[in-house]
Amino acid sequence: ILFDTRPTEDAVRAFLSRYLTIFQKLAAILDALHSTGIVFGDLSANNVLIHPETLDVKIVDLEGAQEEGATESARQYTPGFADKRRMAGAPPTRASDYYAFGAVMLHLLTHANNVLELKPEARDEILHAMTRDFGLPPEILDVIRNLLDEDPARRQRPSALLGGLRR
Repeated sequence: ILFDTRPTEDAVRAFLSRYLTIFQKLAAILDALHSTGIVFGDLSANNVLIHPETLDVKIVDLEGAQEEGATESARQYTPGFADKRRMAGAPPTRASDYYAFGAVMLHLLTHANNVLELKPEARDEILHAMTRDFGLPPEILDVIRNLLDEDPARRQRPSALLGGLRR
């Protein structure tokens, strides 16, 4: 729907179904990684491979991954997909992976992550316009907003947030 200025309701519904399938699969991968005590550290749109027909999801480029709680960091992150703490040199955490997950969700809707580095307050403006103009449910905005929250303690696990979006 990104390039269709007047998508039909059916087109929006089909897009949302694919979008949610992709992110539920990515959330399951992130949960599995975190369950082993590993944080990804550099989750970005470039490190997520999506098969266009089956919607199978794979993550690649794990050189930024490390044990959770490690005090040293490879300082590997992708601009537009890292929170301020990561950009300031803090080691990756589950919360920074959650932020990156939200940034990937935002990217698949807007492709505006790098622009938003210049004007972060435009994020909500863009998301509101997409919910208004394309008929996206406002709950998607809420999920992305939660994951991109400046306070890492308020970010929730993506799989928990996505559970209620299927309706």
